[in-house]
Amino acid sequence: MIQGFQQQEKRLERILCFAIAIILGLQLHLQFVQKINWDEFFYLSHIYDAQNGRLDKALQMGHVYLFGWLTHVPGGEMAQITSGRIVMWAVQLGTIILIVRTACKFMSLTAALVSALCFLGFGFIFIHGTSFRADPLAAFLMMFAVYVLAATELNFRDLASLSVALALGVFVTIKVILFAPLLAILALWRLYESETKGTLLCKFVAAALAALTLCLMALAAHRLTLQPPQIVQPSSSLSATFKTIFLSGGLFPRMALMKVGLFSGLLSSILIGLGIAAALWAASTDKRNRKIALIMLAMGIPLLSFVFYRNAYPYFYAFILPSAALLAGYGVHRLNISKPILLGVGLLVSANVLWIYGTRIDETRAVQAQILAAVHKIFPEPVHYFDRNGTIASFPKAGFFMSSWGLRNYKLNGVSRFNHELSRITIPLIIDNSPVISAALRGEPSELSETDAKVLNGNYIPHWGHIWVAGKTLSVSDNPVRFHMAVPGTYTLEAEKSATINQETYLPGNIVVLERGESVISSSIQQTITLRWGDNLNRPKFEASDLPIFGAF
Repeated sequence: MIQGFQQQEKRLERILCFAIAIILGLQLHLQFVQKINWDEFFYLSHIYDAQNGRLDKALQMGHVYLFGWLTHVPGGEMAQITSGRIVMWAVQLGTIILIVRTACKFMSLTAALVSALCFLGFGFIFIHGTSFRADPLAAFLMMFAVYVLAATELNFRDLASLSVALALGVFVTIKVILFAPLLAILALWRLYESETKGTLLCKFVAAALAALTLCLMALAAHRLTLQPPQIVQPSSSLSATFKTIFLSGGLFPRMALMKVGLFSGLLSSILIGLGIAAALWAASTDKRNRKIALIMLAMGIPLLSFVFYRNAYPYFYAFILPSAALLAGYGVHRLNISKPILLGVGLLVSANVLWIYGTRIDETRAVQAQILAAVHKIFPEPVHYFDRNGTIASFPKAGFFMSSWGLRNYKLNGVSRFNHELSRITIPLIIDNSPVISAALRGEPSELSETDAKVLNGNYIPHWGHIWVAGKTLSVSDNPVRFHMAVPGTYTLEAEKSATINQETYLPGNIVVLERGESVISSSIQQTITLRWGDNLNRPKFEASDLPIFGAF
């Protein structure tokens, strides 16, 4: 009878492993077909900025060293981000292994596999758990720290690796601080359980000091490579950043997204909820297992960040849920849920993932590829450009990162950034990939300052699809017209007849060199002329898509 039970257990474990493998396979394929989110391009642009001496950011830049090799991957920005995603997929695989190994300290292998399945099968995690951002890497590092503190012997090798993980975690993203309460509780638990408390305390202090030293050394070395920022933001300090991210959104600042997330990972959410209920019940009624129940409750502490963390967007779930996923397995273990029900759980989670997989494949990635290919054809050599997020990562981006936080800082700073940039460098290109930029280009009400909105509207013209270039369209006659050019350089005259610019006559198609500042134009006939940046600038032969470059997460 015992042998039959063990065989059933092994069979269920194999089924759960198979479900996890299927989901991982679908997720890996998704990296090649799923649209790229705008902040993934921004993440890549930091690497190019670092390698070209343009980077001016001190915090959260560990990836520019870890992923510096990506700029040598052929195929341009999209191929490079896809390569980065594949690495993140492998990193997430490490996170799943750590979830299972940590869970096995407290529960059966079957229950541990349920924890892994619930983590991977959570909708937002299946979609964004391998995105090219700091979150997958930070999730692995924090789950490794949890594993070391919860399930290892805490020897020299364990604690040394813990120090490296903590230091690297801070270097990658400061939001690893959200795991600090959990890690502190695990350390206190191990101290309480230890027979040599003084020795272990010294080891923990040494590991913490080593982590702090490594982190400070990495930040100091990184700072030596930085360029001074052109504009000093009022919120550039660590304390101001902390307040903005953690304290500026009120309670449950992303409640609407939380509801979507719970729905997309409904079964996983239910199982985690059951685990919390089981741990609370065990902590209050079962003295023998109370400590383990309390440790399991501590695994869910990072979830409290949803109460106050303003950037709890869908990609955040992959970072914050690994330890909490152990509660799903604990609930299964504690409540002794039957094997047929667990089999049904595996099937339902897999079915949910299959449905989500089908919804993620659309035309957005093709639009992104089209725009990037067109930009590189139009501008074979890098030029400065404006856009929302650094989409053309290999080109030097001007302006600022136009996230909600970036726009907030822009308004607080009170500097017309676009006008300021145009006064000091030549910026012939704009990618129309932000509602704010789009409104300014078309002369519509915009969140940009009046000065910035006017300079964009008055100095750029549509070229191809979402690509705008420096230029002007003017109505001219024999009465000279004065106009101001914010982007100096070579322009092509597009007109019906000749025109006189700065006392020289040019035929249609001729090249005009204009300086920054005022010029004068006239024509012997009434006509509308266009001055377009470049020497008869290339346009792709095929029609541009009118679909947006970016959509919702």
